[in-house]
Amino acid sequence: MKRILICLMCLLVLSGCRSGSDYIEPESRIIVSALGVDQYNEELLLTAEYVNINTTNNSDSYNIKIITGQGENMFSAIGDLKNKIDGELMLRQCPAIILGTSLDSENLKDIYSFLLTEENISLGVRVVF
Repeated sequence: MKRILICLMCLLVLSGCRSGSDYIEPESRIIVSALGVDQYNEELLLTAEYVNINTTNNSDSYNIKIITGQGENMFSAIGDLKNKIDGELMLRQCPAIILGTSLDSENLKDIYSFLLTEENISLGVRVVF
């Protein structure tokens, strides 16, 4: 009985450890500072402005870069953006999403549903037309 109890305790203690982690190295984070959405050739064109933290200089300023992605909807356009970068796309820090004037109502519904369902985007983001 004592051996079974010891084996059970060891099993419970060791099963709580995870092999993976949610930690992301600071060098591999791509912090998005603005996101623009427009319609281009019957697809959504997503433009992201991000801070490149890998290139710093002595004045403590960072380089700003711009990447674009296209897709049928917001999920595929974000997937295209993630494929073009080598790091983790951090949308939690994005303060503003800029919508173009050429978007129709179906695309706007898709964008709003993406903003509500995507857990990596803050609900306090400002949507600007």
